[in-house]
Amino acid sequence: MPESNITKKVLAKALKNCMQTKSFAKITVMDICEECGMNRKTFYYHFKDKFDLVNWIFNIECLKQLHHSEYVFLWENFETLCEYFYENKDFYREVFSYDGQNSFTEYFQEIFYALLAEDFCVVFPSLKGHKYESFVISLYLDVFVCGIKRWIRDPACTPPKEFCMLIKMILLKSSEAFVENFHY
Repeated sequence: MPESNITKKVLAKALKNCMQTKSFAKITVMDICEECGMNRKTFYYHFKDKFDLVNWIFNIECLKQLHHSEYVFLWENFETLCEYFYENKDFYREVFSYDGQNSFTEYFQEIFYALLAEDFCVVFPSLKGHKYESFVISLYLDVFVCGIKRWIRDPACTPPKEFCMLIKMILLKSSEAFVENFHY
């Protein structure tokens, strides 16, 4: 494993350790560095800020595990994503609670939009290039992202399979209605 990845993993572990005693919003880069015995210069060599570190954690722990297929983002991947969030719910409850500039929510929306856009071109070919394409994709994006945030932050967070079945049912029914009525 390259030394850069070892350092990044140490910083990631330090952030997670800090989050055991402090809210994400109150954790500073200095807190992370003190936790793992590194200096700020080392942190900033690898990451722009603590949000960049969270994004890296998500990429390494989750995104790289998703299957790639004819569709970029299959339901199976949504379930894998939700299982990951559920297994790490304490971490992501904190991370999703911050919605400011450079937040994980902002990053997650960018990643998810790209995944949905590619699938929408396959599932809804008549939408490709349509003046409402971006709006429709953004609407579904909001359903997914807000749904995940609400679900993972709920103290009575239901198991991921149950949550995924509910989202799938809602989206499939609304998508069927959309396809039947999309005549623009």
